[in-house]
Amino acid sequence: MYRTILLLLLLFNANWVFAIQENSTHASEQTFVFGVVPQHKALRSAARWQPLLEYISRHTGYNLQFSTEPTIDQFTQAFLDGEYDFVYVNPHSYTLGHEAEGYCAFAKEAERTLRAIIVVRADNAIRHLRDLEGQKVAFPAEAAFTSILLKTALAQLGIQIKPVYIGSHDEVYLSVYKGQYVAGGGVVRTFKGINQNSALRKYLKVFWKTEEYTGHALAAHPRVPHEAVGKILNVMKTLSDDAYGQYLLEEVKLNGIETAQDADWDIIRLLFSDIEVL
Repeated sequence: MYRTILLLLLLFNANWVFAIQENSTHASEQTFVFGVVPQHKALRSAARWQPLLEYISRHTGYNLQFSTEPTIDQFTQAFLDGEYDFVYVNPHSYTLGHEAEGYCAFAKEAERTLRAIIVVRADNAIRHLRDLEGQKVAFPAEAAFTSILLKTALAQLGIQIKPVYIGSHDEVYLSVYKGQYVAGGGVVRTFKGINQNSALRKYLKVFWKTEEYTGHALAAHPRVPHEAVGKILNVMKTLSDDAYGQYLLEEVKLNGIETAQDADWDIIRLLFSDIEVL
């Protein structure tokens, strides 16, 4: 597990020491491990998600402990092994976790769907999808929804590429910017999350997009009491009601959170019904 990441962050932000101490005094003293898929580098994910989890902890009486892994593939395996109590996970992995461990979605981002994208340098000579034939294309990880969806879409169009898996969305965008790969796969949300003042946004462009699909799931393992799931959901749904809650949502690049159910991901099951599970 990569849970020690939180301890590293304490070295950089002394204010979190108080937050963790306060969190440990919750009346219930019940801790749940909250796994977050590492679309960004792990330290960056922790810095963004920990304040939100601390806020939810204070308002529910539960101690939500941030956890992730260095890569999406490692995270997916930990998820499929049932190591997380709560999880924020990509659509395809969620359907696998529901089948393997009984994880059940209870929430998702409000009013937003997921679109996978292919990104290239703005000065690249690539003009048509056919230009990617035989090229090395960077992807976050083999188990990433982005990777599976884009490879499937290109194959259906008769375009054969050479996928290279390099760890995270951030690393994909950086590698394309550096010219290491002619193109890379990501999603609209993580691409928009690139610092507006960085060279990445200046020199990269979205070259192609897929159709829209139900996005990432917020799900709970069946061992988590229904009461806890309900309390946490209620707090999540109210985050957009005030300025601080909106700030916390913006930090994790979510518009808002709404109630969801397992059937919301049936479209993903249908999409990948003929694809071998990775």
